[in-house]
Amino acid sequence: MMNCATAEAEQGRTASWVSMIPVYGNFTVNSWWTSGNDRSSSVCYRIYHSGGHTDIYADQHGSGGSEWVSLGSYSFNGECSIQILGSESSSGVMVADAVKLVPPLGVQQYGSTGLSVVQNPAASFTIHLPSSVETDVLFYNLAGRKVSSITGTGLVQWTPADLPCGVYFAVESNRLQSIKLVYIR
Repeated sequence: MMNCATAEAEQGRTASWVSMIPVYGNFTVNSWWTSGNDRSSSVCYRIYHSGGHTDIYADQHGSGGSEWVSLGSYSFNGECSIQILGSESSSGVMVADAVKLVPPLGVQQYGSTGLSVVQNPAASFTIHLPSSVETDVLFYNLAGRKVSSITGTGLVQWTPADLPCGVYFAVESNRLQSIKLVYIR
């Protein structure tokens, strides 16, 4: 059984979840609550994302509950904040059990200028090069030593099989863009 917070769904009542997200990208936001006859049929979830915020209304009275319910997919750039808001128009009890962020298969990380990386479950990185010109991508460890390089256009793959787990930096040589990679086996 999950512990949860409940309150009358009235103006000024809120429950909040705030989390730092170590990667940028699109995540599906899911919520969990227990349905019941005393629950509100119009609970507002306010999801703050990189494009502003979106209000999603959920019926906690009779539908869903006791399972993960999708509230949609949103782009986040480092922080996620979700609130449940009470309002004058909603009656009943609002339940704040849990929220969960679900990344797409292969979490995508975006650099500030367009270089992007998708890590896949096979412990390799697929790198999208925004230029159609053949480009060198250089890989450096935390000590600043070059440990590897690849050349290509479009999508290229880097597999650090002979390297220890750790933090690496991929640097696109044509435009001097970089992105941090965390390699964990």
